[in-house]
Amino acid sequence: MSLPERTSKRTWHKKNIRKVLFYIFKLLPGNFFPKRFDRIAKQNDFESSNIIANSIFGYGRKEEMPGNLFDEFVDVDFEGRKYKSVKDYHTYLSNIFGDYMQLPPKEMQVAKHDFEAYYK
Repeated sequence: MSLPERTSKRTWHKKNIRKVLFYIFKLLPGNFFPKRFDRIAKQNDFESSNIIANSIFGYGRKEEMPGNLFDEFVDVDFEGRKYKSVKDYHTYLSNIFGDYMQLPPKEMQVAKHDFEAYYK
């Protein structure tokens, strides 16, 4: 089985910056960033925090949520399977996506990835 073909839409200067950063980061120990993120995250107590956020990756400031949002969880059905979710998932989804129940216009319904993959 061959790997999917990958095409990139990055410009040449972004590719070069990426290469330079790759070699700089190779000089750092493998646990440099996880340890640093962990230390920063532990500066505040989760239970007493008014705002909780995903600080590593995601939707940026949109993922700042009220701390009590993560106090209760429920099972939700999604495509025939059950998953754990925060009880007030409406608040979570609204913070990130706005009116998440309204489909965007057809011209806005496109994937936002920087590559195309094909399976043969």
